[in-house]
Amino acid sequence: MPRGSAAIPKLLIILILTIAPSYRVGAVDWQEARALELNGDAAGAQTLYMNWLAANPGHPETADIVIHASSLSKNPLDALGLMRESVNLVPEPDAHRVYARMAALESSVGLPMDAADHFRKAAEIGGAQGERWELDSLALRFGMGDYTGARQDALNLSKESGSPLIRDEAASLAALCMARDGRAEDALQEMRAYLRGTDHLNSPLAWLALKELSEVTGNQIEFRRAIEKLNELHPRTVIRYMAESRVLEWVSPASFITPRTQSELKSVQAGAFAKRDGAVSLRERLEDDGFTAWLEEDKGLWKVIVNDPDGNVVSRLLAEGYQASVR
Repeated sequence: MPRGSAAIPKLLIILILTIAPSYRVGAVDWQEARALELNGDAAGAQTLYMNWLAANPGHPETADIVIHASSLSKNPLDALGLMRESVNLVPEPDAHRVYARMAALESSVGLPMDAADHFRKAAEIGGAQGERWELDSLALRFGMGDYTGARQDALNLSKESGSPLIRDEAASLAALCMARDGRAEDALQEMRAYLRGTDHLNSPLAWLALKELSEVTGNQIEFRRAIEKLNELHPRTVIRYMAESRVLEWVSPASFITPRTQSELKSVQAGAFAKRDGAVSLRERLEDDGFTAWLEEDKGLWKVIVNDPDGNVVSRLLAEGYQASVR
């Protein structure tokens, strides 16, 4: 028998005795955790899942266990604490999933700075959603007022992305950043140039950005063009309703819209007539189109007034072909 042959079985036995207990305990923890969860003991199950994570750092299932264990938390902040504590146990190639989940939760509970940072980390690690997470991070930075930095990164993404959808949305965000930085006219021209140079737009947010920019600059031709394109290409979609301000905001880190400035005005004048019949006719048409309107008599004129609860009725009236003047 060769001299070293007897040493090999002994070495294997030593390794098995040394390594196996931790994985055996981990497996038991996992099975017990599932049983407790099924019986309604979420806290006990979460503790055992955490024991499994501590016993098995770097295991291929770690990302799934971290995400699942965090979902058993009583509140979002506890879930975030668990993920922050455990993400270093996840193999780096899989960590993007945990960072992205953390970022989505942070953005929903009002922690945009943390969310932007974690979306950026997820994007840096990569994965199929890497560019989308980068755009999510830029959108959050835009919302926090980092217009200069977010614009430059958005421009780079719009040029380098392999996704036409990401390119459209990054270019739109870059233009909106420019407008928020005090250069609305330049931003409108940049957006128009992008639209001219693109054969096929993949994201309706490009038209929504054009609508926002033309509204800010008072360019009624481009405003109507944007509304018409949204109605033509994206009928009965959330984006179209956003454009017409029939919903106030879209709370999603993956999509962006310029922040709305709530107006102190509660009503807008849609017309004024010497005879009451003309005002009544206009009020009826407005109400048929979904507006809330009433009549006021002032110095011999019958005025048609439209309720403006969210400060956005002017753009809706113009989109429907009505006149509108701020009172």
